Amino acid sequence: MSSNYSTSYNITQSGDLYALQDHGTATGLGQYNSTRGTTVNSPVNYRRLMAYKGLDNEFWFYIKNQDRKPIYIFNLTINAVLIDRSTSSRVLTKQCTITDADLGTCRLVLTEAEITNLDNGLYDLILTYTNEKGLVLPLYIDMNLRPNYTVEISGVAHQIPLMTQTSTNFMSDGNGYLIGDRWFGPGFYNKTNGLVTFAVYCTGYTGKFRMQGTVSEYPTESDWFDIELGVAVDWYMFSNFTGIEPFSFYSNLNYLRAKIEDTGTGTVDKVVIRL
Repeated sequence: MSSNYSTSYNITQSGDLYALQDHGTATGLGQYNSTRGTTVNSPVNYRRLMAYKGLDNEFWFYIKNQDRKPIYIFNLTINAVLIDRSTSSRVLTKQCTITDADLGTCRLVLTEAEITNLDNGLYDLILTYTNEKGLVLPLYIDMNLRPNYTVEISGVAHQIPLMTQTSTNFMSDGNGYLIGDRWFGPGFYNKTNGLVTFAVYCTGYTGKFRMQGTVSEYPTESDWFDIELGVAVDWYMFSNFTGIEPFSFYSNLNYLRAKIEDTGTGTVDKVVIRL
């Protein structure tokens, strides 16, 4: 007997951070006295953080002292830097939002727009604060004094189709072709993988079908060009075809449209496109 039930989980993307203090009197860090010896009772719950393209990604951090007690972070600035491991370069710098100064909690949001053009893979996330002497100091994540969380940027959520667009209205261009409605393309949505799938619905149709695109934000007629739909050809030939013919290609185009040869033999009833 099969079951139609499934389970989902709400997993908090959060972690502990701690600051090393030789005295418990630092401005903004003096709610609790710190350990003055060599023993450090630092956080041990290290985990990899995930950031998904196509979504806003929210992370929570709990800043503590060496005794794992919350640090008072009022008037502190907590900055986050995202570093590409492959190039050792900074790709993003932004300030965290303090959500509870007494409990030492802060929030970091990596928005869809901020990571959409980054390559999938592993990045280092380093959080710092500035002390009363103006020194920019790291916040550590474990007992090995590592200052960096690992963040994996993934495009798996970006594979979800943004929308389905349908065209059933085709207007003559005066040159023997019918032109369909204008659709939004991958470039319009900053969809970096650029996958476009579409299907042509026909009834007894004979003629050449073309898909056109443009990178212009405000296209005129001269901005449109034909997209390759076969081996070294920018059209697909239908011959008395009834049914649904699928196509797919990759592009960074802002807009797309169908261009259909008006032969008078059969009809193209609609074209459905999905990004």
